Amino acid sequence: MKIEIGGKYSLQLCSVLLGDVRNYCKSVSSKATLNRLQNNTREKKFLDIDEGFRGKVANIVHQLRRCEELASALSLYQDKCIAEIKSIIKSYLPQETLPSESSSEDKKIGTPGTQQYPQQQQQQPVNNGSKLSKLIKEQTPMDFQDMLVHIFTHASEALRRFYRHQKLLLDLSLNEIVSANDPNENQQSMITQLDIRNGINETIRILQLRTGKIIAVRRELTCNLRYDHFLELYSICVLFIQECEAVSGEFLTRYLSDVLAAQIKNFIVNQSSKNIRTIQRKIESETWTPFVVDPSVQRDVNDIVSSMELDPIDWIK
Repeated sequence: MKIEIGGKYSLQLCSVLLGDVRNYCKSVSSKATLNRLQNNTREKKFLDIDEGFRGKVANIVHQLRRCEELASALSLYQDKCIAEIKSIIKSYLPQETLPSESSSEDKKIGTPGTQQYPQQQQQQPVNNGSKLSKLIKEQTPMDFQDMLVHIFTHASEALRRFYRHQKLLLDLSLNEIVSANDPNENQQSMITQLDIRNGINETIRILQLRTGKIIAVRRELTCNLRYDHFLELYSICVLFIQECEAVSGEFLTRYLSDVLAAQIKNFIVNQSSKNIRTIQRKIESETWTPFVVDPSVQRDVNDIVSSMELDPIDWIK
């Protein structure tokens, strides 16, 4: 009976906590999150806990401790956190649309606003990985970057709230253990089981792995981005990587950083090749005529020509 009742309370706890995460994320706009990530604001709304919410969670924690199901309930919540992050990512991925569907809904989804899941009533879910890759590749650079901004800002707020819950749950659970004063209970072992930080860290690792794979899908397209679009893509990825380190206090995975580094390398190589071809075309199409120039200009020209085989002495100095 304890297990049965404890299971019901576990589901209730997860429902209350996830409801709080979703309501909090809806209350913060993408623009406000970007300002926070760029250190343009010191507001820390994610730390605010309503007394009514705290009391509700405290009551459920008390009942779970009585059923001896507190540790298993918090383990379940860690799994729910991972599922919630996966759901956030999925909600912003491009979807197959019905032929009769107008593009107005898509425009609404791409508009920066409050953190909320896009409406998908008229959209067909993408079950095939190759189909999803195709849809991601078909996005315009701006659509793709808007998608990443929404994923990163929404996920960032969710993570902040998860860690706030971690502190709240640990505090309430420890108070319960101390007040119970059960001599048969190994308090040190219980404290380890009641800290959900490792579960949230796993959520960050999965989040970076999935977003890294999404970015890698457009590897060839990213190489040909206009430089300002590439810098915007780079900036939002770096801000998110820094945010993950800030909330967890650890560098949990190199995957997203490695994907970004590979994109930078490919972009530089591709841009250098394009620039060389452009210069070559301009030189070949230009009409060359003899002209008397100042000795200093002629010397510079001679140095440029000779530098193909040997750096001029003046340059080395």
